Amino acid sequence: MSADHRPQVIITYQRLAALIVKDEGLHEGHWQVALTVGASSGFLAQLPGGKVLPAIWTPIMGVSLLRQAEPNALTVDAAEVNPASRILTVM
Repeated sequence: MSADHRPQVIITYQRLAALIVKDEGLHEGHWQVALTVGASSGFLAQLPGGKVLPAIWTPIMGVSLLRQAEPNALTVDAAEVNPASRILTVM
């Protein structure tokens, strides 16, 4: 088995949505990744010449899935990326 030496792995919004849909066991609906962000402000003083400027920080507080009524460019269809099991139990 060869080692993976990639310095970075870029994941699209759709792939991230598909991974979360599978992890959550969702089998229906159109789902889209959403980021919950915060905001904070302050002064940035590490500029050349000792300049101080106001600044805004935007931390990512969390990642979630939003169900969408209609598909769009960022949604995945749970029925396609994580179909329900086709195994039938006979008693």
